Amino acid sequence: MRKLALLLLFIPLASFGQTTYSSYYENGNLKETGPGYTEAVKQVISAKSGLNIRQSPDLKSKKIAKIPYGTTVSIISKTDLKLTIIDTDKETGITKSIEGKWIKIQAMFYLSPGDEGYHNELIDESDLVGYVFDGFVKEEKHLREKPGIWTYYFDSGVINKEVYYGWGFFKKKITYDIDGEITRIEEMKDPEDWARRVTINFHKNGNVKNIREAEGGGAVYISFDENGNIIVNGWGACSYCKGYKCISLSKDIKDIEDENKYRECLANLYNSRQIKQWLLVGKKIFKN
Repeated sequence: MRKLALLLLFIPLASFGQTTYSSYYENGNLKETGPGYTEAVKQVISAKSGLNIRQSPDLKSKKIAKIPYGTTVSIISKTDLKLTIIDTDKETGITKSIEGKWIKIQAMFYLSPGDEGYHNELIDESDLVGYVFDGFVKEEKHLREKPGIWTYYFDSGVINKEVYYGWGFFKKKITYDIDGEITRIEEMKDPEDWARRVTINFHKNGNVKNIREAEGGGAVYISFDENGNIIVNGWGACSYCKGYKCISLSKDIKDIEDENKYRECLANLYNSRQIKQWLLVGKKIFKN
């Protein structure tokens, strides 16, 4: 009976006519809640030693980084450039020929020593675009969270994370520590066309620790001490290089930053009429 009871805990409540899904730890505390799952397909790196991502579809092209085994990637486009790799399995010693083509992908992962852009204080995953050999990219079926708000808990029952999912990406993510204090807030616009992504980390006292804004393949970063003094300012010291002051991420998971207000704020920082016009014309295309 105990096994049956535990099994029932992991059955989506939607099967009983309700709209939410819940799962539980063995101690009876909530593990996660949300709208439910749907079956989907993802592309993952299958090379056990990792796979090099390069600037162009050529083995002689500059290596950007090595994508770790099991990392999920998004295929942007495919080429007709064929490639054959002779691969030896380090565990079995078996050598085989693998045929494939170059593809352009996007991947998000933590850089390692030797990767371009790596440094010891890098705290966030890097979002990279480049070319890889598709012989080491395989398709896997998996369960994907349906759009909506999901809540994840520590086994103690305290909230660990809230995530507002869209189709195939998260719109907003709030992470908490074991004491229930917010440690990080992240927001991402629709990931098509190099969408803007903002991350704010917090000190234990609640003050902002750092802000990172990435868009179009580039990123800027600013960090503060516990008293709010600037330590590193990637925005620069000029009078109008204060774009971070326009960033406003709510602590409410349902409240998404208004992109139009953000761009209006940026426009007011610049003296250039041309830049102002560009920012304000661009704001019309954004919708929450």
